[in-house]
Amino acid sequence: MTNPEKGEWDIDLVVVDGRVDYVDVRIRPDLLGAFVDCLIGDLGEDRAGRLLAGIAERNGIDLAARPEDE
Repeated sequence: MTNPEKGEWDIDLVVVDGRVDYVDVRIRPDLLGAFVDCLIGDLGEDRAGRLLAGIAERNGIDLAARPEDE
């Protein structure tokens, strides 16, 4: 994910007073899983777990549920 080819992902930045205020990243859907894996891999296991749990909670996702349970 460090050397994307043209069309794999696009980034737009909004800079205010010399600082990045907003980042918009658009990633091809077929590359999203690998992109998230890369980001999570940069975090420690504990921090990654807390981050994923928080995202799941805010979105009403039960991480303990398995697809075959639905």
